[in-house]
Amino acid sequence: MREIHTHKTSDFARDHFDVIAVDELGSGGAHHEYLIRTKDKAGATVAELTLKYQHGPIANGVNGILDEALLAVVADRLKAFSEGEFRSRETSLAYTNVQQALLWMQERQRERASRGVQGKLEK
Repeated sequence: MREIHTHKTSDFARDHFDVIAVDELGSGGAHHEYLIRTKDKAGATVAELTLKYQHGPIANGVNGILDEALLAVVADRLKAFSEGEFRSRETSLAYTNVQQALLWMQERQRERASRGVQGKLEK
């Protein structure tokens, strides 16, 4: 297990949210299971969410989520905030960058498909 700290950009996030890579590194050098834990003021766990990522080629069967799915959720929320009463330049820029991340993920898939390695454990 390995704790992730990059989301801890404020005292609130530092005190109330844990993100933990639960499993060992897998194919491609990435973890495939994460635990997100929310804590109250006293440090007691309020909620836990386990994220299980696709492990191995989808051709072998779907067994988890993709990064694109989580990016789509973040994009949807940032878009709503960007259009809401508390919109800000920073939120709009974050939304733009998440959209850009999704576009690069799509480009990666197109490039892999063009080389015939899409859905395979090949470079």
